Amino acid sequence: MLNKAVRKRNGCWAKIFDNKRNSQNLPVFKPQTRFSRLTKSALAYYLRADIESQQEASQISLLTPGVHASLCHEMTFFEQIGREFHMRGKKAFTLVELLVVIAIIGVLIALLLPAVQQAREAARRMQCSNNLKQIGLALHNYFSTYREALPSAGIPGSGYPNDHSPHARLLPYMEQANLQNLIDWNINMGHPGSGSLPPELWPVAAYPIDTYLCPSMAGDPVTEFTMNDGNTIDVAGASYAMIHGNGLDGQSHAGREANGLCWVESKLRLRDVTDGTTNQIAFAETTVGAGAEATPPTTTVVEDVDLRVWRASGSASNALAWLTSGSGSVTGWNGGKSTIWLRGSSPNGLVLALPLPPNSKIPDFQSKSGKAGASRSYHPGGVNVLLLDGSCRFIPDTIDYNTWHGLLSRANGEVLGEF
Repeated sequence: MLNKAVRKRNGCWAKIFDNKRNSQNLPVFKPQTRFSRLTKSALAYYLRADIESQQEASQISLLTPGVHASLCHEMTFFEQIGREFHMRGKKAFTLVELLVVIAIIGVLIALLLPAVQQAREAARRMQCSNNLKQIGLALHNYFSTYREALPSAGIPGSGYPNDHSPHARLLPYMEQANLQNLIDWNINMGHPGSGSLPPELWPVAAYPIDTYLCPSMAGDPVTEFTMNDGNTIDVAGASYAMIHGNGLDGQSHAGREANGLCWVESKLRLRDVTDGTTNQIAFAETTVGAGAEATPPTTTVVEDVDLRVWRASGSASNALAWLTSGSGSVTGWNGGKSTIWLRGSSPNGLVLALPLPPNSKIPDFQSKSGKAGASRSYHPGGVNVLLLDGSCRFIPDTIDYNTWHGLLSRANGEVLGEF
């Protein structure tokens, strides 16, 4: 049995013999080398003893002196080979080694994770910029179709403007003609304070458009809205608002003319933008609110509220007054900001006056259909904007107030600094 085991391992042993004997300047064993009967017996006895226990291996010393002397050199050699052979079979880690490897992996993850997150945010910001560029292309195609006229925030209606947003008017130029075909422009949209949106427009109002949504936004763009007739419908918001003005003229209701680009029944053309299309913001980032039916925060401490999804209830003029005086207060909150892309001048519509600097620590304000605040985003450090010439820029939060206000007015003659 043992001789059979020796023959079975002969090829493996021969390789080890080659390495050992080369290092000792001894004749190299070949795989076909025949061991003497005495050597085989000693090797078999050693292997058996090594497998069973070290105590039995010590029985080799009980051999007769003559045999022991003849095996002395061979057994020392076999013992070295046996140790090497068994050491080669060791594959497990010790507990300390395993803990060290885990600690190294943890450190690497901690170092790489912020870099991965920054790379992802950079990609999202680039996609946001691409969305604005698509809107810019649609806007210029609209100019070409309507002889350089800018889209308005609606037309006068019965009791309230029929305020189809500029977003709705740009749909055919953004490969959304099928969606626009669902809009019956002859149906009055109703007063947001005393009326209700006609059922024919519910499917359109609830449809989110990917190009109108920043990929960095948090939360669902579709929220609930309870109308005056008691019906609760889904409405979809948007991340980009057209500019009503800078708010310095006291105008915050998009149903009235302001110093920007868009309001109800506006009849502006490119020639009316005397400050130049490269110095005029057409669309700026905004954030979709938590929803008109969301439970508002109970605190009046501004620092404890996420201003990207909540705006303060109160006169829109409070925003500019707070900016001017450096102080203000809040009595309540609502989450309806920018939650319906279909409407322009309504309280939750997408035509905004922006007297506050980007991502301001001062909250946006809304009372009835008047609304004023800041351009806000989920990008760290600033917001993306679309200039009227079709280019897209990233505006930092630290932009000079005068420069920011100048970018939002079309014909004030300001000499703008770097932005």
